[in-house]
This record gives sequence, C-alpha cells and structure tokens, in this order.
Amino acid sequence: MLISNHMRIHELIMRKSRNDQRLRQLQISLNELQRYAEHIADAKINLLELVSIPSSMFNRQLTYQQFAMDFANQYADTSIFNMTNTEAYDKYLQDHPEFAANRGAYEAQMYNNYYEEGLKAFRDYERELIHEQEGALKGEKDCLLVDNEAIKTEVEDLKKQRSEEIKSTFSSQA
Repeated sequence: MLISNHMRIHELIMRKSRNDQRLRQLQISLNELQRYAEHIADAKINLLELVSIPSSMFNRQLTYQQFAMDFANQYADTSIFNMTNTEAYDKYLQDHPEFAANRGAYEAQMYNNYYEEGLKAFRDYERELIHEQEGALKGEKDCLLVDNEAIKTEVEDLKKQRSEEIKSTFSSQA
C-alpha cells in the first residue's frame, strides 16, 4: 500500500506540474491577447504599434490591418454608391448648384466618414472574437486551477494515509 500511495502522489505531482506549465502558457496568451486588444482599440494601427506587438500576435495584427482596411474601403464605396445613385440625390444636386460645384469635396468627406465607420465596425467584430478567445482561455485556466486544488487535497490525504500506515507498520513490529 505504501508503494501505491507513493506512486499516486508522484503521478499527482507530475499532473500538477503539467497543469502549472499550461497555466503559465495560458497567462502568456491572455497577456498577449490583451496587448493586441489595446493596439486595435482605436481601430487604427500605426508603425509603433505594429513593431511593439508580441511576436505571437504579429501575423494576426497584419491580417487584422489588411482586412480592416479592405472592409472599410468596401463599406465606404458601397455606402457612397448607394447614397449617390438615387433620384433624391440627383434632385438635390439640381436644386443646390453650390453643392454640385463642390460635389467631389463633399463626397470625399462622406467617403472618409464612411471609411471610419467601417474601421470601427471591423474593430468591434475583432473585439468580439478577442472576448470569445479570452473566455475560452480563462475557462481552461479556471479548470486547471480547480484541478490543482483537487490534486492538492488528494496529495494531503495520501500523505496522511502514508504517515498513518508507517506508524501502524512500525508500531506493530515493535
């Protein structure tokens, strides 16, 4: 019985060690995800943010930047097209020649506004993905912490049993 207790304690200690290693990896991943989330908070990425991102998130940051710009361009193009290709817009241009004279500048400003809206919409989508990923990492972390507590309790119980067995073995032989 002493040997089986000892082997079980050893097995539990090894499992706790693996759990602790995974907990460290999860914490690193959470920290990197939080840093990435900070970088996309304003929906714009500058060069300093790009070089200061953790290396594990670099490709995601580049991908985010490219998709965000593509989405914002398409959103702005579609919005401008839908707005300017209407009879109401044509009528407004006929009724307001001062607007028609500066039409290009106004449409460029509208494009910029729609572009910013597109960037923010894509940022919000990415934030949702980050929160889902954070939730999964935190859930796994919580499971490992609960498992570590169970391991601690079982090891303490096994050590007590081992101590009692040693006492009973040696007291009966004396």
